[in-house]
Amino acid sequence: MRETVYTVLEARGHIPVVHDGRGPTYEPAIKPVVAREYPLARQLDTSDASVFARLLDDLSEVANLIRGDVEEQGSRALSFGHAYAGWRDLNSGRTQDGKELFLLETLYAFLANLLLARICEGKGLMPPHQGPPDWARMQSTVSAMAGAAWPDFPVAECYSWYAPGQELLALILNRLEAYDLSHVDRDILGKLYERCVPLAERKRLGLFTTPEVVVDRILEAVGYTPDQPIENKALLDPACGPGAFLVRAVRILVTRCQHLGCTAVETLNQVQASLFGMDIVPFAVYLARLNVLAQVIDLIQEARRSNPAYHFQGPGLFVADALDMRGPSLFGPLRSGNGAGAQEIKHRQGRFARGLDFVVGNPPYGKAGHLGEEQLAYFAPSTYGHSNYYGLFLQLGIDLLTGGGRLGYIVPSSMTSGLYFKNLREYIVSHTAIRSVVNIFPRKEVFDDVLQGVMILVLERHAAKGKPAATNTTVSEAHSLAELSGPLRQETTVPTDRVLLRKNGQLYFVFKADSRAHDIIARFFSQGHALSSPQIGYKARTGPIVWNRVKDYLRDSPDDRCLPLIWSNNVSRYGFACEGNRFGRQAWALRGPKTEPLKVSQPVILVQRTTAREQPRRLVAAYPTAFFATYPEFFVENHLNTVAPVRGSSEVAPEYVLALLNSILYDFVFRCLNGNTQVSASELDTFPVVLTAGQSLFIAKVQKIVSAQTTSTRAQVEWEIDQMVFDLFDLTQPERDFVLSHYSGQRA
Repeated sequence: MRETVYTVLEARGHIPVVHDGRGPTYEPAIKPVVAREYPLARQLDTSDASVFARLLDDLSEVANLIRGDVEEQGSRALSFGHAYAGWRDLNSGRTQDGKELFLLETLYAFLANLLLARICEGKGLMPPHQGPPDWARMQSTVSAMAGAAWPDFPVAECYSWYAPGQELLALILNRLEAYDLSHVDRDILGKLYERCVPLAERKRLGLFTTPEVVVDRILEAVGYTPDQPIENKALLDPACGPGAFLVRAVRILVTRCQHLGCTAVETLNQVQASLFGMDIVPFAVYLARLNVLAQVIDLIQEARRSNPAYHFQGPGLFVADALDMRGPSLFGPLRSGNGAGAQEIKHRQGRFARGLDFVVGNPPYGKAGHLGEEQLAYFAPSTYGHSNYYGLFLQLGIDLLTGGGRLGYIVPSSMTSGLYFKNLREYIVSHTAIRSVVNIFPRKEVFDDVLQGVMILVLERHAAKGKPAATNTTVSEAHSLAELSGPLRQETTVPTDRVLLRKNGQLYFVFKADSRAHDIIARFFSQGHALSSPQIGYKARTGPIVWNRVKDYLRDSPDDRCLPLIWSNNVSRYGFACEGNRFGRQAWALRGPKTEPLKVSQPVILVQRTTAREQPRRLVAAYPTAFFATYPEFFVENHLNTVAPVRGSSEVAPEYVLALLNSILYDFVFRCLNGNTQVSASELDTFPVVLTAGQSLFIAKVQKIVSAQTTSTRAQVEWEIDQMVFDLFDLTQPERDFVLSHYSGQRA
């Protein structure tokens, strides 16, 4: 063998790079990598966020280098076929792109084990390398330190077919030698895992790792901190992924035990007895296991110095569907014989009969499909219409809590309103107290590649004796992830009743971080009558034309059998242009058996049905009287709502209702209530309309806006309408200023 010198992945490490004759799979030409020189006199501390990010970048380069070697070995290794068959058996439902995904998991399983070995070296538990590295020896050394439970996990065997050669291993170790991994308390394997799984697969399974600052905030909010008596208290992450919450929980629990003066064995026993996780993806649980092991490997060695026969069994980590209430977990915990199966937790049996003290996590988001009869029956109290996974996990988490136990999730803010979540909201308030909420902005801040409005929700389960007399709720806002690491700028604590709004038989959550908003909303809904009430006589409805169900009926140009088709993009505030869809096409629809029952035959207020919080206004409405005069019958596409009198006419003029809907006050209140992008008809029906003799003044103002020749004239009239609406609801000048402060360019 001959010693060679590479610039690729060199990090001034001391490990000799020895050519092993296995071919040029990882020569520099495969992927050019800029050589970095790290002074070995001072290793980089991975507890620093910037260093940690740098480490992830290096690991991504390492992964790209290894990828070719994994693929080459997969094409010729005799053990590959057997390993892949075993992996398929354990991953039913994930095998659409099975071989590619299996190779990726193998790659990152190798990296995860390599990092664990480097962590052991950093902690002084393994001697540094002398001479060319040997992967089999490194693995056996770590396995011996971990104990008998180390190999006791079926999916681990599926990845053992791959072993890098000495040359490639030396290159990688030289790069990693620049980093001090002795104090890693971050979800490093989870970050690797997120980079491993293809985006389409992550979206399908809702697999997105949770930022550490969010994890820390949730654990602190539920009271899982070193200064609290958390020993002997059970914590579960029911969708644990690679263990982001469990890693932090282990460090907190270990710190707590150190404060109490516990021995290494006593501390490890607490970890084994207190922390639990489930996930449906075997590879995720495998990484969670390695993640947890990395946090306590030094304690295991300390325990063995006093008792060489000691074996760490690890926390209860299960490959199981937390939402499947029927049978046993897929193949039990990561250790055998612990008597704490996933089913015992889910059904509150055995030692879990009293329930759990903490349930935390980042449950998957997305429409829940293919639920069995048992699941539908179990989750019926909290579901309505289309179920979402995170709603099911909310009910499950609540059900698993003991009295006084706390749940902390990061979930979409869409649950605060809308019909689909009405039963979930009722379930929450009937079983728990809402202790705190943190709204996180902007929507793209939290998860990579995902635009999702989210909030941190903390609930406390009512005691067995029933609902407490009164509680308070703390509502906060964070306008960046960085803000979560310290005191939040916007925060208020109000009686919980102030965040619960009941209108038209529905419960809404009003999670605003300013008590002035709660005062304004309370006064707003105390005035007038609901839009759909008998006194007002209007009704909001969703546009009946779902275009892809009637594609054969759509036309770019009219004929005698066509009616106009109004699309959402045709509507602006007080403005209208019937010009087809956003591509300027399909402005007409043919009358026929499918469409005739869906036509609209009276003038209606048109309200956009899908708007985002980033838009200047969430409520966008028009009432095109000239169009209605020309076309008394027409079609309305599904991304619009229509608002019209139920009986064809009403004492309340549509122009007056239009002015209310387009006003700043109505938009402000809607933003306070609505946590998603949908402007639902049911929400519009709840909004109040004040009966006033001054309707004619509003009508005149609307007509001036429609006929305005300049934007300045229109802006002036809109400002006048806003002031008239403020007057209707008796807002004080400071309250008006507060509302206007949420809209740039508006006069106070």
